[in-house]
Amino acid sequence: MIDKWKKVLEGISEAEAKTMLLHIKLGLDRTSHPKYGNDGFVRDVERSFDDLERVYEAQFKPESYDKYRRVHLTFGASSAGSLKHALRNDDKEKVIGLDDKLSIGPLTELHTVKGREQRIEWLKNHINYDEEYIDRYLFQFDDTLRELQATPEDMPIYIWMTGSANEQIGLRFIMKLFEASHHPIFVMDAVKGYFQEYQQPNIDFTPQRLGEISPDKLHGIFEHVNADPLTVDKRVELVSEWQELSIADSVLRISEDGEIKQVSEAYFDEALIEVARELHSKKGYEFIRAARIIGQVLGEAEQDVSDAYLEYRLRTLVLDGLFEVKGIMKGMRFYEVKLKENSPS
Repeated sequence: MIDKWKKVLEGISEAEAKTMLLHIKLGLDRTSHPKYGNDGFVRDVERSFDDLERVYEAQFKPESYDKYRRVHLTFGASSAGSLKHALRNDDKEKVIGLDDKLSIGPLTELHTVKGREQRIEWLKNHINYDEEYIDRYLFQFDDTLRELQATPEDMPIYIWMTGSANEQIGLRFIMKLFEASHHPIFVMDAVKGYFQEYQQPNIDFTPQRLGEISPDKLHGIFEHVNADPLTVDKRVELVSEWQELSIADSVLRISEDGEIKQVSEAYFDEALIEVARELHSKKGYEFIRAARIIGQVLGEAEQDVSDAYLEYRLRTLVLDGLFEVKGIMKGMRFYEVKLKENSPS
């Protein structure tokens, strides 16, 4: 209930909030009147909140899908933005983006509100996301799921994929959500489409995530590459794989040889240490901006890992005594680190 009212209040304008506060203050001033009193004040406040709730429910009523030909689903805000731009000239294509990094953090019972609350608690305690993102996370996640589940059962859903662990896990999560549905679901293999349409023999490039493919190329892939429909057997297999992922204790997952693998949360620690050692050898034994180390590891990693997760691991290495620190560890832009001289080689 509290979460619901947080969301209702988030959706009102500043003018509406001021008007509501004014009415509450006027009500308080009238409580001394014998014909109004505390009971009258409580009734008026309840009526005001009932009005707000009705406005909210009307505002967030699922839109009609009558005008759409199909729904496209991506994983990540940048991927959704790229695909929307790619399909901007066709108003019959609906794009929905599930903005989360499912390759990190717990996945237990993620298809339930309780599971999502547990996940957000882990993110709060480990990842330096800004407060606004954390506050919005659960609301936006739930809104996206409601939007997806409001899709008519005869409308095709195209799920855009690369080999990214985040996107591959997202596919399995969505199949769990649609386990009992009869939606026609297709997988758009963007990497296969990229190789088919745009790969150049003298350029060694494999997109690690959908956001690495430009909108014009995404449009070309959509126009010329056939999406693969998911068979009943394949859907059952993907749901089963989701079940395995969701009961595991791991908080980090990577993609390797076409498979999702659960790995130690310290998987990237050695890369962070090696980059720091390399930078020390080039620039002297001085403090290095955390963002510099994280950016290089991110650029060299053959995985779709987030900078926020790498920052969490660098912070952990500081707390474990491998690095000295200068600054405040509230985000990678606010501190510098230096390997301690006795750090393991």
